[in-house]
Amino acid sequence: ASEFSTENDIKFITHNFNTNKIAYLKMYFDLRGLTADELPYAKLITRLLTRLDTEEFNVNDLLSHNKTYLGGFGFDLLLGGTSKDQFDAYFGVQISSLNENVNKMPQILDQVLNHTIYDLDKIKTILTQMKMMYRSVVIEDGMNVAIDEVRSRTSKIGALSNKIGNLNMYHFISGLLDNFGEDVAIKLQSVGKKIFNKYNLTSSVSGDIEGINFMKDVVLNLDLSQEKLTDALTISECKEGPGALIIPSEVNYNAIAINLKDLGYIPNGKLAIASHIINYDYLWSEVRVKGGAYGCHISMTLSGDVVLGSYRDPNVENTYEVYNAIADYLSNLEMSEEEFESYLIGAVGSYDQPLSNNSFIRNSDINILVGNTVEKRIARKKEMLETTLDDIKGLASLFKRLAQLAPYYTIGNEAKIKEYNHFNNIKSL
Repeated sequence: ASEFSTENDIKFITHNFNTNKIAYLKMYFDLRGLTADELPYAKLITRLLTRLDTEEFNVNDLLSHNKTYLGGFGFDLLLGGTSKDQFDAYFGVQISSLNENVNKMPQILDQVLNHTIYDLDKIKTILTQMKMMYRSVVIEDGMNVAIDEVRSRTSKIGALSNKIGNLNMYHFISGLLDNFGEDVAIKLQSVGKKIFNKYNLTSSVSGDIEGINFMKDVVLNLDLSQEKLTDALTISECKEGPGALIIPSEVNYNAIAINLKDLGYIPNGKLAIASHIINYDYLWSEVRVKGGAYGCHISMTLSGDVVLGSYRDPNVENTYEVYNAIADYLSNLEMSEEEFESYLIGAVGSYDQPLSNNSFIRNSDINILVGNTVEKRIARKKEMLETTLDDIKGLASLFKRLAQLAPYYTIGNEAKIKEYNHFNNIKSL
């Protein structure tokens, strides 16, 4: 079980269980003190830390120290929300080691978080590499980019996620490089100082008592900024209509999304079962087998966004027609009790997958941070187990409204995009 405490104004989540003498420390810095326009800088910092010298370590020494003493040391941004209008945003720091090496954590954390040297020449080199990386990701992983774009039109967490999505990061870094100067390093330093603040911090410590107590001391003795920040993070949903992005590609990525609140529907477990059936009984057949796409899926986020996306898809118009016909598919759905039972078991199984220690800790922490309580998760699973075939067929009206109201976004081939004469905003990469 997880325990909660506050010590010296720092919140702690403690997971005391057998981790085979591995100590896990995860630090979550709340990003509400940043503006939405500062979020891409925070994302950039996750890529720069440990790739730049610190006052006491050069990059090679950092790498050597981490390989010798640590099991892992990484950074990312964690965004989540439990409704259309609510969001959470954290800067995550993950570090782990064997108990015998926990005493190597304090120096490396202090150096990397507080004493990284934002050297302009090195930053420019890294940014140039990142620009090329983001460009290739937009082209190779267009489905997730299309989903980011379309979710930015449906919920605040969708808009926030898109702000640091691959396409926007590509444009953001391109802009920095076009006007590169001293102000880039100054801005990174000021955003870093806002992030690594004692009053923003929730720390998660996992392992045996010996490791937990040592890691708590590590966190409590870290020299963090103590300036109390006011909330500055606000965002609105994108107001653009159906959009498309032309990339050098023969294939397409087609996404639609809508928040259930806009359909007057409260998220529940029945929709998770329906999504599983739609994925494997309908989309697989229509979009992959008949349509020739590499893949297609439907999913529902914790915030209630229902998302459909196709991957490496030769079609545009045909795929949107398949999405729009989900209501008819559900209305006419017939299957044996055994077939339905197998879908039910598959959906519940994917909801309850076994996890590594690291993933278990991370999932537990995120659920706690975004308020996805054990009670809510048990209730959702109960709803899934109680779902009937009639419940699934009854969702046809929901998908009919989804087809009428959901915004859509395609990334892909110029001819295919222009052939589908429904986009009011077409851009090129």
